[in-house]
Amino acid sequence: MCSLSTNFKKRLHCRNLVVSIPVNPYLFALNDQQGQGFRFKSELGEVRYKVDTSEVLWSIDDLPGSKKTVRMMAELQLENCNNIDPQMIQAVLAHNLKSEMGEEAEESTLAELDKYYGVHGVNRSAFGELHKRARGTFVSNDIRVGFEIPLMTYSGLRVTYLRVDEDVLKYTCFPWVRYLTQTSISQQNTMSGYRFRMGPGSFEVV
Repeated sequence: MCSLSTNFKKRLHCRNLVVSIPVNPYLFALNDQQGQGFRFKSELGEVRYKVDTSEVLWSIDDLPGSKKTVRMMAELQLENCNNIDPQMIQAVLAHNLKSEMGEEAEESTLAELDKYYGVHGVNRSAFGELHKRARGTFVSNDIRVGFEIPLMTYSGLRVTYLRVDEDVLKYTCFPWVRYLTQTSISQQNTMSGYRFRMGPGSFEVV
């Protein structure tokens, strides 16, 4: 479960809010053979699972200030959880453990087409392939949050005096400053945006 609440003034609104929750492909082998391996429920916004980056994305277009807590629940079906234990989770989170197998050689174009169209009885799950490739692009176990809040500066910066000089046309202007607090969820830059590190206590093995 993921919960969100806002502590800024009610007249302000948080726009384009995206919460990215990573699902470590080295730790969790997901199963979607029946196409029903994912179930989501949220009080506000939309939820989806992005297979190629192995992350759950919770998107909210508009979240007003002084909003009571909104919640999202997600359930993902695992192929096998027998080998998942607290020690393994701690090792993965502490060292960003990756597969020791290394990157496999890319298949030829003809082999890819054969698998896609099922030629000679060869077939594969598109979900399985995308989830497999997510290992190569997986960067961090941190939860990332991207959003923008118009008319507010997180630092408290205020412009008290602004002067505009236009020497050619001598037109009259009315200075106006647009404040904006903004962050992104860049996956490549591990220092960008708002990030929340998950620890072993964030997981429960049942």
